[in-house]
Amino acid sequence: MSIPLHEVLRTLKEIIQEVGDLNKLDSYDYSGIADRYQFAVSDKIHVDVGFTRPYQEDEISALNLPDSATRLNTYNISYMIDGVDTQVTKSDYSTLIRILKTVSDIIVKWLQKNEESVQALTIFAANKKATRYLISADKQKSKIYQAIIIKNLERLPGNWKFKPITNPIYTDIEGIALYKD
Repeated sequence: MSIPLHEVLRTLKEIIQEVGDLNKLDSYDYSGIADRYQFAVSDKIHVDVGFTRPYQEDEISALNLPDSATRLNTYNISYMIDGVDTQVTKSDYSTLIRILKTVSDIIVKWLQKNEESVQALTIFAANKKATRYLISADKQKSKIYQAIIIKNLERLPGNWKFKPITNPIYTDIEGIALYKD
């Protein structure tokens, strides 16, 4: 018997709200240097987290971020499970939440080290059916990201805000931006 997706999402939302700031969850042990981090979920599943500056100036303006955000101080956060950005295909939702807790901890640590040189962060949720040549967004996963970000803003160093954004290249893909106020 399969559980309807709307019931899974409702339960997941309740779990995220109950977990709140995710302090009740343990992170996976992680390591990293500069803009790359990694951790293992199991012997067979490994996660890579990266912070990159992929945007050109015209793309930055398309994101409608504050004027202080430039291509040199706006980073995209990505994480891949076993080299693939289609996370849900490799994990169940409870594992995904723990992965996101670990990614959240990595973001906080990275920002503590780089706070002076960062004005904005973006994150997009890839669809589990996306391919290398067909990129699409996962709206459900994006809502999970948004709920976790909202609950964890106070953990970030400085005064950060968030807003929904649209990918400047693939305009049907929505994401989330964190930016300094």
